[in-house]
Amino acid sequence: MKSKLSIALFLCIIVVPIMISAAYSLLYSLGLTGLLSQGWTLTYWQQVVTDGNIWISLLYSLAIALSAMGISLTAALYLSLRHKAALQQKTTAYLLFLPLGIPAVVAAFFTYQMLAPSGLLSRVSYAWGLSESAAQFPSLVNDSLAIGIVITHIILAIPYFTVLFNNIYLSENVADLEQVSNNLGSTRRQTLRVIVIPLLLKRAMASIVMFLIFVMGSYEIPLLLGVSDPRMLSPLIADKMFRFDLTDKPEAHAMLLIYLLSVIAINLFVLKRTRLYAS
Repeated sequence: MKSKLSIALFLCIIVVPIMISAAYSLLYSLGLTGLLSQGWTLTYWQQVVTDGNIWISLLYSLAIALSAMGISLTAALYLSLRHKAALQQKTTAYLLFLPLGIPAVVAAFFTYQMLAPSGLLSRVSYAWGLSESAAQFPSLVNDSLAIGIVITHIILAIPYFTVLFNNIYLSENVADLEQVSNNLGSTRRQTLRVIVIPLLLKRAMASIVMFLIFVMGSYEIPLLLGVSDPRMLSPLIADKMFRFDLTDKPEAHAMLLIYLLSVIAINLFVLKRTRLYAS
């Protein structure tokens, strides 16, 4: 009974609003509703598909998300497995929880103040004689490589995944599995590679996928730290949705649907791979 009620609440609160919004975007992108509705048309979809900006933005966002995810998971696994005793201390736990309460826009502003050509690191570099001027400091924000965006997401993600992996390690009694593996003659590296790390990643797969989707669809951080070309998905869609040219709104709705389908495809792919791995 409780499971059915949970499913019903999930459908009412999450699925139904998303489906209604998707249906409205579909109608808007086909010219069947909205300020510019003049009847059925595929013109807006043709413009979006042939223009290429949405595909570049989608691949660019995915590359940034994969980079941030890979570095964050690697660092979190190292911290959770190498410093298990320290993570049990209250002081360390509090320090890890602090970044989790930082809003994305505040984190982006902090990164900008640290890494901008006129930021703290640039001034320290100049004071120590490592650079002759602020202009010589490498561009770490508002750059096409999205270094500032990746660093900001890493700062926010490492504490979360470290706490998550540590909790999984304790709840799944991974220490006992390590002991059994060692008794059977496995080395420490073999135990980590074959048993511990795959187990932690499998149990955290839902959070990993959500983090990937979150980074791909983030708005504040790429808005402050990104560049105008190429652009991540959310700033690109928001620019077309809210700027004064009303003729771009149907294209924005088409882009929203493409992003939604991409998210669904990622979830289905991960779910399929997880089932194959489990079997």
